[in-house]
Amino acid sequence: MRYPQARWVPSPHFGYPTGRRGQLVKPEAFVYHIMSGTLTGCDAWFNNPASQASAHFGIGKLGPVHQYVELTDAPYANGKIQKPDLTIPWLKKCVVDDINPNTVTVSIEHEGKTGEVWTEAMYQASKALTVWLLDYYDLWAYVDDFNNRFIGHYKIDSVDRPNCPGTGWPKTRLKTDLIAMKEDEMMTDQQIAEAIGRIARAGQLGLDKGIVGTEKLLDLIASLKSDIAALKASGGTVPHKHSLSATITGETEVA
Repeated sequence: MRYPQARWVPSPHFGYPTGRRGQLVKPEAFVYHIMSGTLTGCDAWFNNPASQASAHFGIGKLGPVHQYVELTDAPYANGKIQKPDLTIPWLKKCVVDDINPNTVTVSIEHEGKTGEVWTEAMYQASKALTVWLLDYYDLWAYVDDFNNRFIGHYKIDSVDRPNCPGTGWPKTRLKTDLIAMKEDEMMTDQQIAEAIGRIARAGQLGLDKGIVGTEKLLDLIASLKSDIAALKASGGTVPHKHSLSATITGETEVA
């Protein structure tokens, strides 16, 4: 699966063993990186046969998004575990059960050096990608567990990557924005049904006498959810809750 707003720049480096597909089903977390270089350099590094390096996405300072590995595949950005933060439940499970973190995370690289303030274009592009991923996987509940689900690379490797993505990553802003979006736009099935019922009873749906039962509406919503889930499973795309923003040598390591 590919992000519709991304330029496809495929890397040959993915999978365990190399080239194996389909190892990422649902991410446990989204991991943010800094490239310690340019987007052009990252493109070249991820396509260098000798590098054995890759991530899912790279985002430039001016806002372009490049995708290097399919979302269903495991790249190499997050595989090296060194003095990880074991207060993060899914990461502790990776250590205890010998799970490669690349098989349970989405990796996002960002242009620049550690400590640099992110450009507005890069932040907006990164946020738009994050929102799309939350919509695609239906993982908005992760926002309520933000510190465990949206992490810097240093949480996995505090030895070699202690400053990745560094102090320039606007983590607090991202958290604030995602919480606001979740609170503004997410409704329960019951709330949706009741809202439609009020409209129906007001005679604004063009139905006979404007009466629709809440239970019937709940059945309809459940049916739509089932259709969407089936479409996702088949590899198709579904309408997203949120609009996509129009605005978007690499730092990596072998697992």
